[in-house]
Amino acid sequence: MFETLVEDFAEALDAWSQKVKGALNGRPQKVLVNGLRNAGPSNVSRWLSGREQIWKGQAALPGVGLTRDIVHVLQLHGPEGALLMQLAERVDHLQRQLMEYRGWRKRAGDYVQHGPAAETSAGSAAGQAPSARRRRWQRQPWREQPAWVKASLAGGLVAAVAAAAVIVTAAAGPNGD
Repeated sequence: MFETLVEDFAEALDAWSQKVKGALNGRPQKVLVNGLRNAGPSNVSRWLSGREQIWKGQAALPGVGLTRDIVHVLQLHGPEGALLMQLAERVDHLQRQLMEYRGWRKRAGDYVQHGPAAETSAGSAAGQAPSARRRRWQRQPWREQPAWVKASLAGGLVAAVAAAAVIVTAAAGPNGD
């Protein structure tokens, strides 16, 4: 159970950070540093590192509160902001579940970096070859993405199409011309 939660948590952090990087749309990370309260360059860099933030320091992990501020700073509207908030809710939910395990963050960091053996014998796992599970965490094609990612993106696409239809209808005027 713990390992499954850690895998899901690592994937959620990766998805969250990739979405924020995409939302920056080529702008420097400094946009977030300047726009967020109490967010130094090292915090922003850590948040954008995906799963690595599990073992990089003991700073707070991204969640709904931070994400709400990021959505505001980056002026994300519609499906893009909604998807980022869904990812943040998933991160928060999984973190709450992991917090039920004593020493969860160190154990999770060891597991993500070195595989299942690291969690039980941290000393001997450092030289082990990557496990099949760890290889599975690498970038996956669309057909292999988790169902919640596909559903979130599909929902966002439906919302975008609906918004476009409303705008086109409003632009046509009351007589339809």
